[in-house]
Amino acid sequence: MTLLENQDREWLNSKIEAYVDGDLSLVDKQRFELLLDAEKALWEDVHLAGKISSSLRAIPDESCPDRVLVNVMAHVRQDIRQSIWTHVQRFFLNLNVAHLKPALAVVVLFLVVITSTQIGRPTENPPIEVAQALNDVKWTLAFLSEAGRSTAATVKSDVIEDQVVGPMSRNFPAKLEN
Repeated sequence: MTLLENQDREWLNSKIEAYVDGDLSLVDKQRFELLLDAEKALWEDVHLAGKISSSLRAIPDESCPDRVLVNVMAHVRQDIRQSIWTHVQRFFLNLNVAHLKPALAVVVLFLVVITSTQIGRPTENPPIEVAQALNDVKWTLAFLSEAGRSTAATVKSDVIEDQVVGPMSRNFPAKLEN
């Protein structure tokens, strides 16, 4: 039994599985085999690793039942939600109000500018139907105004003058002159 340096022994132990699985590069494989020849006791470890690997490959893969998968994913989603909520709470609790004042002032100023430009903004041309309805309302009001004037003139001449003012002036001629 030869004595290998500790580095070589640690490197050999870390590469046993990769050697058995055939995952070592060509350079690492050559170095591994040289060191393996120098340390015959490691052949037993390589042989044992090969048996373990072949035994593990022989075990059939079993799928996870759907009900277990659903429950695990529900638990994971709940953990994610709680984690996100915890991060949000921690973020807002760690904020210093003094640091937010300039940002809030800018937001308020921005809102004032936006609302002031929207308040005095002229409206766009109304659709054709709205313009037509507005025109119809104007004509209707003009007609009603004319009808009101003619009705007022008729009431004044036919009712007030003929039935109120005329009879009163005949009954009280002296009082009307004063």
